[in-house]
Amino acid sequence: MMFNDLETTIAAIATPAGVGGVAVVRLSGPDSWAVTKALMQHPKRLADAGRVVVDWLVDTRDGQVLDQVVLLPFRAPNSYTGQDVVEIQTHGGRALVQLVLQRCLAAGATLAHAGEFTHRAMVCGRLNLTQTESVLDLIHAQGERMVKLAAHNMHQRTLAGLLERYWQAIQTIQADMVAHIDFPDEVDEPDRGVLQCRLEETLADVQVQLALNHRSQPIRDGLRVALGGAPNAGKSSLFNRLLQSERAIVTPQAGTTRDTLTETMLVAGVPVTLVDTAGLRTSTDDIEQQGVARARHAMAESALTLIVADLTQPVPAETWALLEQAAPILWVWHKADLIDCAGAGPAEACRLDSRLEGVEQCLVSSHTGQGIEAVLDWIGQQLDTLPDIGELGYLLSQRQIRQLEAVAVELQGAVDALAQPRLPLDLATVPLTNALLLLQELLGRDASEAVLDTVYARFCVGK
Repeated sequence: MMFNDLETTIAAIATPAGVGGVAVVRLSGPDSWAVTKALMQHPKRLADAGRVVVDWLVDTRDGQVLDQVVLLPFRAPNSYTGQDVVEIQTHGGRALVQLVLQRCLAAGATLAHAGEFTHRAMVCGRLNLTQTESVLDLIHAQGERMVKLAAHNMHQRTLAGLLERYWQAIQTIQADMVAHIDFPDEVDEPDRGVLQCRLEETLADVQVQLALNHRSQPIRDGLRVALGGAPNAGKSSLFNRLLQSERAIVTPQAGTTRDTLTETMLVAGVPVTLVDTAGLRTSTDDIEQQGVARARHAMAESALTLIVADLTQPVPAETWALLEQAAPILWVWHKADLIDCAGAGPAEACRLDSRLEGVEQCLVSSHTGQGIEAVLDWIGQQLDTLPDIGELGYLLSQRQIRQLEAVAVELQGAVDALAQPRLPLDLATVPLTNALLLLQELLGRDASEAVLDTVYARFCVGK
């Protein structure tokens, strides 16, 4: 991605499109103040950084006022980008904010590319690449826990510190090896066993971090919870009740749901995607068969399964078969409001069936709300196993995971080379060099244009 020269003053709308109370036009670059003053009715008011200014903006073409705005000026290097920055807060009308941006461009600013403000922050040393990716995580976060993890990494530079520690450890080991290779008469050959142990310690730590992050991905991506069971067991009613929204069509006719339906909610600060599925039964109807196949696939792909069984009906074989799912299961005895006080019903004996030994169960009525909190609590308990900020400190993106996995492969290659005394020592330095290059790219040092394009492509124009 070709960004503008740093001496170019860039401008963009920094708030989402649409109508709202406030919209923001952001400028960054050496002429930010000059461009802003060109639009102001009283330009001398924009004198000091850190001083909020209220003034009218004027259309330079005809002298007509556009809006009374709030101006937030920041002098370099004390700004988001590290350059002179002005943020113009207008009222949130679409035509108005577009007009203000057009007048800024006419006064000498250049339209910013996606992610260009954050790119300047990195170039000017305000952010490193891992913090830049945390900005992305913060923007795209769907739940409270992801928000706090992203903010924690931006504030504490947790990931950058960890990667720097790996880089220093590997570089020190490589230096010990290269010193002997380059000056064999002056530097004794280092103990290969000691070098191997030191590398194995670093490799083990990398593998621990990767495992921790793989386990923590639901914090970013969300947890999929599938609802499965027989037709007319009440899956769609339960789906709607959990969402507190009439999202799925519910009728007394069995087999109303023919396809999977997904919707996301928050549980314990983590996005949870509920998947309503077609009822499981043998059918000659081609459409229903496709729906059943999709239902089975959805349950196989989900992290948790709610097996919904109608308390007023015998449990069919297809529902019992769902107990073979590998994912954690909650057996939901549904339509509890239709059972008399004695608890009598065709499925009552099944509640003590040996097949349900060790399976968590709860009584639920989507009609009255009975047991809904128990279902949500069970989902929350599964989320309790996810690491917290104190244990994790950051969350790797898929790009960072792939890169760190490649580092682990290179470290393993160096360990294997050191474990074979007959191999020359310099064979172990090659994978170490590769590992150092991968870590430098993760840290944003000498990062390729392709890597930066991958990161900044996900930013909006105003960020």
